[in-house]
Amino acid sequence: MEQDAEDALNTTLLRAWNYFTRAEHVESVGGLIFTVARGVVSEFYRHRVPNVSIESMQEAGMDIAAERSGDRSMTQSADVELAKELLDQLEGEDRLIILMRHFEGRSLGDIAKRIGKSDGATRVALHRAMKKLRTLFTPRA
Repeated sequence: MEQDAEDALNTTLLRAWNYFTRAEHVESVGGLIFTVARGVVSEFYRHRVPNVSIESMQEAGMDIAAERSGDRSMTQSADVELAKELLDQLEGEDRLIILMRHFEGRSLGDIAKRIGKSDGATRVALHRAMKKLRTLFTPRA
């Protein structure tokens, strides 16, 4: 964690220095550094989302294919297997959001806290992730 903070500080100072060398006049040095730092921190959290696979979730004790009603038909089983395969094709945050929302049943607020976004941004991210998943379900001619 200390290394992450050090990296963020170095990146912030480097970006601010690059801006100073290009700009003719800077009204508020503190405001500029704050703005650059905020961007660096948000960039850090945006790229920090882990790549989660179905298998790693099952190894951790989360059986996402477990049926709540007890008896599962062959069609449901095939749908779950297809969903697993297609979810593995999605990238980190998209996969994570869908798994947390639709397989773990978490609220948008819980997901937003986990990924470090606002509720609105999380809602949009979930919508986009579901849209990507739907395109994977669509048969290609």
